[in-house]
Amino acid sequence: MFLFKNLYSVKLVSCKTRNLYSFFLQQRIVLKMDMSDEKSMKKAMKIASAKPGVRSVSIQGQNDQLVLLGEGIDLAELTRELKKKVCMTTIITVQAAPPQQPPQPHPMGQYNQMPPARRCTCEIPNSAGVLFLCIVLISFVTGNANSGMISDLCKHSDDPNLCLSSITSRPESGEFAGTSNQIEIIAISAASANASATSSYIKQKLSNEDLEPAIEDTLEDCQKDYQDAVEQLDDSISAMLADAHTDVDVWLSAAISAIESCGSALGSRAGNDAELSQRNEVFLKLCKNALMINKMLT
Repeated sequence: MFLFKNLYSVKLVSCKTRNLYSFFLQQRIVLKMDMSDEKSMKKAMKIASAKPGVRSVSIQGQNDQLVLLGEGIDLAELTRELKKKVCMTTIITVQAAPPQQPPQPHPMGQYNQMPPARRCTCEIPNSAGVLFLCIVLISFVTGNANSGMISDLCKHSDDPNLCLSSITSRPESGEFAGTSNQIEIIAISAASANASATSSYIKQKLSNEDLEPAIEDTLEDCQKDYQDAVEQLDDSISAMLADAHTDVDVWLSAAISAIESCGSALGSRAGNDAELSQRNEVFLKLCKNALMINKMLT
């Protein structure tokens, strides 16, 4: 039962949104892992399945992505443990997921066959126009995508095109970007995926036995910086899921600082790497976009 004060004092009754809300609280989380063998895979699945809130764990991709279904999962704690005990782990996506069982039939009729906006009835004292409130409420709960909201947020970016493309190109943006908070999570996930890709690039460069000592030292420092940044972005996502915007600001700023350190090392030493410098610039823009969105939400 919801009571809207200051707007016709409308009382919405028989609005069975609790089950529907729980439906969209279900999380589908994809983690990118540098798993190299079946033993690592089984160990990662065992660690993940033991965490509170996790109800299923599976492997997808080329045995390098761990998919979790559940709710209230502590992502920061999970990724830290996986990094420590198994391998490098990065949060790729966090999105809404359907529950294993379909919702029970609504007492009013065929719940599953009714569109979301009609799954509640409203007691409207004097104005039929406030039926719109019921529709808005359910639309908010279901998290319908809002590309206009993404565009409006990205207008404030120093690179609006990158901001828009980095969010809308994410696989979860089509069904998850229904609120500013959800868009912020997608923006952080985009930065995290970018950092993971750059970390893999550095790892590949370090595998070259012919590296000059100066270049090797710089790459090793940058590898550590990116590992720190990925952890800080994971903490940012966890803070965002808890609606702790101040903490998100702290973690995003720390990730930016880490990669600025990598950039300083590249610029001040003999071991420069043009591609890594370019990757740094893109990553910093992605982080600053996420930071900008977070500041707009506070």
